[in-house]
Amino acid sequence: MKRALRMCGAVAAMAVPVSVMSFALAGTASAQPPGSYSVVCTKLSINLSANTSEVKKCAPASGSWTSAQKKEYKDATGGAASLATGGSVTWHSGGGTTTISSPVLTEPGCTNGKGATAPNNCATADPTATGPATGCKAPKKGYVELVVANGTVTATSGVQPAKSGDDFQAEVCESSTGSITPAKGADVYM
Repeated sequence: MKRALRMCGAVAAMAVPVSVMSFALAGTASAQPPGSYSVVCTKLSINLSANTSEVKKCAPASGSWTSAQKKEYKDATGGAASLATGGSVTWHSGGGTTTISSPVLTEPGCTNGKGATAPNNCATADPTATGPATGCKAPKKGYVELVVANGTVTATSGVQPAKSGDDFQAEVCESSTGSITPAKGADVYM
């Protein structure tokens, strides 16, 4: 199911009728995942048509920022593939960039829609999924998989809040139709 995520960089080749998807991620998130993080963002937007992704409502993983830092680091944008396949995001007000390695993608969960049958079901698409797609809305037809991207901040430049060497994690839901949405309750860490 990682096929569409890997193809995000070739958005023009995707025949997926996707508009802007923007969701608040707070609500069902578990505790911060293990690792070293400088920033936590609670809102993720993905626009495959425009080849953009954006993280918003960012805050320090620990401590607090000054008023100026809150303004500089509140959000960042990049290509749609930046968070899924690696690349850079630019912090809006500060103008600095954070580069993320090509993350390892795992699919820990899959949920079938009503009456999902092969080849459009979890058993056929991803027999290795060990549970439900937590944080993903069950589809009416087909299936949806939870995809977790784990990577590393490999470089930074300018005024930005992340540090080179920080871990990176984001969770998205990918449906059998190829649509990609943020997993509910899953923050973006970097």
